[in-house]
Amino acid sequence: MSKPTIALNSMIQFLAGAGSAAFYGLFLASLYALVGMGVVLIFRSTRTVNFAHGQFAVTGGFVFLQSAQLMHMPVAVGLLLGALTVVVLSLVWGRMSLSMERRGDDLIPLIGSFGLFLALDGIAVMIWGGQEPFVIAPILPEFQVKVAGTVVDSVYLWILATFLICSLLLGFFMQRTSVGLKLRASVQNREAAELIGIPTRRMALIAWVIGSILAFVALMLFVPRSYLEDTSMQAILLSAFAAAAVGGFESFSGAALGALVLGIAEALSGRYIASSLQAIVPLIVIILMIFANPRGAFVVRGQRQ
Repeated sequence: MSKPTIALNSMIQFLAGAGSAAFYGLFLASLYALVGMGVVLIFRSTRTVNFAHGQFAVTGGFVFLQSAQLMHMPVAVGLLLGALTVVVLSLVWGRMSLSMERRGDDLIPLIGSFGLFLALDGIAVMIWGGQEPFVIAPILPEFQVKVAGTVVDSVYLWILATFLICSLLLGFFMQRTSVGLKLRASVQNREAAELIGIPTRRMALIAWVIGSILAFVALMLFVPRSYLEDTSMQAILLSAFAAAAVGGFESFSGAALGALVLGIAEALSGRYIASSLQAIVPLIVIILMIFANPRGAFVVRGQRQ
């Protein structure tokens, strides 16, 4: 075989591998964007970052495990109980965070959310143990499809489809419903919204609930492909924060773009460099964004998208 032919075959194999990795990165991006949308929504509504965001979802996941798998309740009941747990946690902490913010303690909600993360993590370890991860049975039908020569597991397709559906529903909610319009108004100018009678505290709590439920949905879609343990959301949440940083924690489109770049970068670095580098890609993205434009690539002259 001639050298040009060998080089051509090598190039084809490289491109095929890169295409497969990029395809996998697209599904990672959907997962990060799903969580990142919730991070952005909460930040825009409350001006704070919730470090316990992922742990809310994990706690709901353990409630699902306890009810649906250990107590053999119907899967729908387990999902409902898990979602209700997430809603209660987000409402309770949302109220506490808003009260602290109203008193002018801007940093206390941020620091408190880290303490809440540690508390929820400790409770999960105490009740369900922190040594052996739990296997969660798939909630949605399992299958495999072949796309452009790449075999794709149904888990990734469900994640992509859910992200697209949630994006459309969130866009419709924010643009076309009265509650969504009130939420947008309270985000843009809280004082002016209060003057015209919009209950801004209630709107912020709605944002807390929606953002936390998005994280719970992401966890329940992904965890059958992995395991459920107290640290299940830590890497995902870090990547979601990195994606949100691209939009300065203000832009849904910026978070989606950041998630796409991040997912593909992780997949390519894991395939061609070292799998251990995947963990530091989100940190690199955050650092670069801080130096390049701390306000975010999609935030221009105070406008939000």
